[in-house]
Amino acid sequence: MPRVQTTKLRGADAAPTPGAPEARQVRAMFDRIAGRYDLLNRLLSGTLDRSWRRRAAAAALAGLARPRVLDLCTGTGDVAAALRAARPEAVLFGADFSMEMLRRAARKERGLRLVAADALALPFAAAAFDVVTVAFGVRNFSDRGRAFAEIARVLKPRGRLVILEFAPARRGLFGACRRLYCGFLLPRIAALCAQSPAAYRYLPASVDRFPPPAELLAELERAGLRPEAPQSLAFGVVALCSALKDANSA
Repeated sequence: MPRVQTTKLRGADAAPTPGAPEARQVRAMFDRIAGRYDLLNRLLSGTLDRSWRRRAAAAALAGLARPRVLDLCTGTGDVAAALRAARPEAVLFGADFSMEMLRRAARKERGLRLVAADALALPFAAAAFDVVTVAFGVRNFSDRGRAFAEIARVLKPRGRLVILEFAPARRGLFGACRRLYCGFLLPRIAALCAQSPAAYRYLPASVDRFPPPAELLAELERAGLRPEAPQSLAFGVVALCSALKDANSA
């Protein structure tokens, strides 16, 4: 099993605050749900989460031969596995601050170099990576601006950031059905399978409080990243966003 480089990080039992998540609560929440995380991802998405991650991996690696890639908020390593399948020669790093998630990632993707780290203070040199990916992690940043600045710092000039994230529900019938599923059915399904159903009440609440696309793109621009037009997946349930670091940036 690959060795996981660790930093001592304290946990907490309380659920995070949707829209303003506290780092300790986020870390503790993911430690609690790590054992059933993959199962619930498959169950609650109808296995669509795998295709979303493959789409993100393809967007991240397009046109790159032997890239150095950081999968931030790597969790159990599903995106890293998709990256490896798409480009076996890539040099892959995975960073997360949940040790329980990292332990599962170590078993799943043996070629992944794992580091326990906070997205707000990455332990990597400037311009270390061609690509950074973040799947379903941006909502959990306690300070998005600081995290985006750190991502920009570790990206090489012309480097690429790819974000896969849930989008707030739209208006209309489909949006109403989605809110019913996320707010009522999802926590009850999770309660049957997970030790921490509160985590799956936090999920839809955090999505509802996520900024609209225009605001998120403005945050990326302030960090020195040039966003591209986001792609909508699964009838708007998920958004795939890419941004490039300016060629003249340090």
